[in-house]
Amino acid sequence: MYEKIKAVIEKVQNKYQIDSTDSRLLTVEEWEDREEEFLNGSEGGVFIFEGHWYQVINGYSKFDSQVVTEFMNELAEIGLYFEQGHAWNCGFYKV
Repeated sequence: MYEKIKAVIEKVQNKYQIDSTDSRLLTVEEWEDREEEFLNGSEGGVFIFEGHWYQVINGYSKFDSQVVTEFMNELAEIGLYFEQGHAWNCGFYKV
């Protein structure tokens, strides 16, 4: 599932020219090793972000609703939805 999520993220960021310098998709194991409070049990990984992705996901970008809607639709195509744990991350769960 990790590779499918990664492909969705890359597809959306390429379409909308989102700078991904400050973002990374962690594996479930990498996330669990951090012993964070939220998003444990995420399917396929946890997406951590700052910069442009942070602005989009949190509604600070001029294209935020369009990008988030497309991100949600692309995830739904692979049977997932996303849920934020903090303002800087989101996990993925089966629909």
